[in-house]
Amino acid sequence: VSTHYPHGVPSHQAPTQTTQPPQYQAVTLETIQAHNSILSSLERNVNQYSQYYQNPQYQNYLLPVMWLHQKEAAKYVTYVTYVLATLPAMDCTRLVYSFIDFLLDEILQVPAMSTRVSTTRRDAQPIEKIREVGMLLSQYIFGWHLLSLEATLLAISDRDDDPNSFLLLEFLLVESPEIRQRVEEFKNIMTPFISFWTEDNFYNTNAEFNMKYDHIPQNAHPTGPKSQPLLPIYYSNSVLRLLSILMFIMGRIIENSKGALLAKIIDVYSPIYVLYEMPVSQLYSLMHYYYDAPVFTDNSTELSGATIKRKFAQFLLHLRNSNNNSSFKMFIEKGHIDAFSLRKYFEGLILKVETFVSPSQIAKIARKKPLDFFKEFPSSTKETLILSTLELLLLPITAKEISQNLINFLEPPDTSPPNTPTVNYPPSFDIISSIAILFSLLPEACHELLFDYSVNTIKK
Repeated sequence: VSTHYPHGVPSHQAPTQTTQPPQYQAVTLETIQAHNSILSSLERNVNQYSQYYQNPQYQNYLLPVMWLHQKEAAKYVTYVTYVLATLPAMDCTRLVYSFIDFLLDEILQVPAMSTRVSTTRRDAQPIEKIREVGMLLSQYIFGWHLLSLEATLLAISDRDDDPNSFLLLEFLLVESPEIRQRVEEFKNIMTPFISFWTEDNFYNTNAEFNMKYDHIPQNAHPTGPKSQPLLPIYYSNSVLRLLSILMFIMGRIIENSKGALLAKIIDVYSPIYVLYEMPVSQLYSLMHYYYDAPVFTDNSTELSGATIKRKFAQFLLHLRNSNNNSSFKMFIEKGHIDAFSLRKYFEGLILKVETFVSPSQIAKIARKKPLDFFKEFPSSTKETLILSTLELLLLPITAKEISQNLINFLEPPDTSPPNTPTVNYPPSFDIISSIAILFSLLPEACHELLFDYSVNTIKK
């Protein structure tokens, strides 16, 4: 009891309950029925309909009610479109997330479970049910222009507690005819490599693509003319906007060890990922963060970690084919590396890095050519360092083998035939700097052996 209130806390100052605000409460089939009876009593007037859903207490029911009336969905489209046009963009995104929760927790849920907290076990629905829901979602996105594709995919990927979410992602990203048709046509008209800064016909080509495959939600009065959202030309079609969130979705897939789905996404989207503004940097960040994830290290499954890394390596070769080491390409094609070839590969890699990190070379590069801000890497030094590190992360070897092969250049070399070292011993300052920089760019999994080596060297 508070010392200020010897008889207890006054009722008007009692702690508030922790219930969520209405706009964040889950939508269930039971609450929808009660809500639907209220809604059916309203006159079908767009202004009344919109005014009704301005109340945050009812907004989360907007899309679920339409879902439960599929036979009458066409007449709901006009009203729902108008309501969404009157809401702030943040609220529209929140409604998408609430809608996805409703689909996963109620429509795709096992009958014995009505809420996500009733049990920790969640079973996947048959694929036929997933496809049925996926086709209807595609209609909401591409047919009626009610949902943003990007917000829908992000909302589904955020529900990684439910196995049905990954089945839905697989359908939308890999199997959906709507998306596959767009990706395939976009691949044909936008490849080979196109420079957004020099391609004269890019604007017209992109505009024609949008006219054929427009799906951007229309924020306009249902009885008035449609208005196109004002977006930068680079992000003004569904395929390019999808690329900006794909790495995040792939991260969620990696976290949940869905290797088969990851491989399918790489196969479908890697040919067009070259059009993303920073494809190599994104791939490096993904591999650096998830390097020791089971999806890359577990080789006991049918789709081994080595196989998935090989797919990413082929993706890198597609992105920067002319800049990649020929030995790296050979290793990826073979799928394995012998000790002698690996030693030669590391020698070539370190000597290449050395030419870009030595003070004299950096000074020459700076005087020779200004920074190119229209490229992913404004300097050849950064490009070489990132590409070299990414190659190491994608090689079919372990983190310990990467570390050991780098450390070997700090020790006396093996001169027995057929070894003919090209890196002198003791190593020069530039060689040591190159190795140090590579270690700094590698993930923590590659640092353990370096730490032990450093401790033993100090003890000597």
